[in-house]
Amino acid sequence: MIKNISIKTKLLMATVPLILLVIIVTIIAGVRQMSVWKESKQVYFQELAEIEVILVTMDRDFYQAEVGLEKAYIQIKTGTVDGDAFNAALADYDENLQQVLDGAVTLKGLFEQDEYLFNTFMGPEQSAPNSKLLTDFEAAADDWSKTYSPKLNRGDYDEAYAKFNAAREYLNEMEDSIEAYEEVIDNRLHSGIIGTLVTTSVVVVIVAVLCIIFTVMVTKYFMENILALEETLREISEKNLSTEPVLNDAKDEFGSLSASQHGLYESLYGIIGDIRSGADNLAESGGSISTMAADANEQMNNIATAIDDMAHTATQTASDITELSREMADVAEMSDSSAEATKMLAEESGQIDSVTGDGMQTVEKLTKITQESGKAFDEIFSLIDGISQSAAKIGDASKLITDIASQTNLLALNAAIEAARAGEAGRGFAVVAEEIGLLANQSAESAGTINNMLNELSKATEMADKQSKVVKDYVLTQTQSVDDTRSRFDDIVAATRRVNEQINTLSDLNTEMVNRFTNINDLCSSLSAASEENAASSQEIAATTEQVKVTVGEVSGLSENVNAMSEELVSIVNQFNL
Repeated sequence: MIKNISIKTKLLMATVPLILLVIIVTIIAGVRQMSVWKESKQVYFQELAEIEVILVTMDRDFYQAEVGLEKAYIQIKTGTVDGDAFNAALADYDENLQQVLDGAVTLKGLFEQDEYLFNTFMGPEQSAPNSKLLTDFEAAADDWSKTYSPKLNRGDYDEAYAKFNAAREYLNEMEDSIEAYEEVIDNRLHSGIIGTLVTTSVVVVIVAVLCIIFTVMVTKYFMENILALEETLREISEKNLSTEPVLNDAKDEFGSLSASQHGLYESLYGIIGDIRSGADNLAESGGSISTMAADANEQMNNIATAIDDMAHTATQTASDITELSREMADVAEMSDSSAEATKMLAEESGQIDSVTGDGMQTVEKLTKITQESGKAFDEIFSLIDGISQSAAKIGDASKLITDIASQTNLLALNAAIEAARAGEAGRGFAVVAEEIGLLANQSAESAGTINNMLNELSKATEMADKQSKVVKDYVLTQTQSVDDTRSRFDDIVAATRRVNEQINTLSDLNTEMVNRFTNINDLCSSLSAASEENAASSQEIAATTEQVKVTVGEVSGLSENVNAMSEELVSIVNQFNL
């Protein structure tokens, strides 16, 4: 049923569910707003009710405190103070006064949850904000409690009673403020809900109207483009291509459809034009084919002659390639000989490398021996220097012994003189002096012998020192020669390695050259075979040429059929109006 309804009706029907949905959502939102209003009102009023309860409780406790104070005052004034009753009245007074003070703290905490109510809001007959009223009450209550003290019976009770009434007025004013604030909150919530509902309803109506207007505009746009497409397709179906369709430059699907339609028109127009032009050309080509067939027959005769010449040339080429293959085989044998010689040279170079390595080992041993000899000679030179120093010390000791012997001899002479003076009593002392003199002479003779030996040792040391310097020069020269020999051997080893690298490179080049000669020889063989095949193919082409002549004759006959078909195609294409 729906497929038989027009597109315009379908589009208009599509907006009905949307409008109904908007209306339903609006109704649900209104109901929800009323529910929120009631819940918010309940929450606000519950908070305010807590404040009212605290205020009423404070007023009651404050009154009870005044009653206790009054009972105590009456007993004192009448002189009928009863200990238990008086104490009970004082306890009631203190307890209720403390409850009033605690209630003031609790009330301040509740007030601070709503800053506007506490610091800003004022009722119709309210003299100050609630924060100021609460502060004034606390000050007035404190002043009341200090104006008259029943425990000490000090102060003015009547003045205290007047301050009690003044303080209580602050509580009454705050209670009136809470009642006025409840009414303001109720009116504000109610006005907000009504305003929200009115705004929502207006927005819904505007959205619904805009949806209807937009739907009408879209429907009109759809119908205009669909009718234009229908008109163009009808003209094309009637083979009328004389009117070019209007191109819609929109960026939506109708623009794409219009572009596709315009492209279809241009393609069809071009195809029909090409077919018409092709049909005319085909008719002209049909006559040309016959002429070309005759020319082709003549050209085939010329081709047959050229093929015979090509067959003769291919045979001669095969013979030349065979001769080239023989020459390449000889060159390959020479390359093999070169590779063999390179291999032998590499082997000889390897032996040179081995001998050079042995020489390097020998030079290394000789270097170590030379270094050890140098160290040994250095030790000998050090010993000679030590001997010279020891001989000098021995000479000093010998000189000291000679001096001691001279002094001892002089002492022995003095002792002998003193013994002679002593006579018989100094005879034993004279014997000792004589023995000392003999010992001094022996020491002087031994010192002379040592000096002679030291002179000979000094001469020998000087000679050894001179010879050591000569030997040291020889050792340095030998060390330098060994170092030079090692450097030369290093150069020989490096040169040998470079020669080996060049020999290896030459061997690789010979191998590569042999491979390439082999490839060239294979190519020559292939070219020879190909030349022979070309000769055989030339003969086959000559035979084929004869068959082509026959085919050209058949093409000439078919050209007449092509002419007839081209005339029929022209008559079909002419049915389109371009």
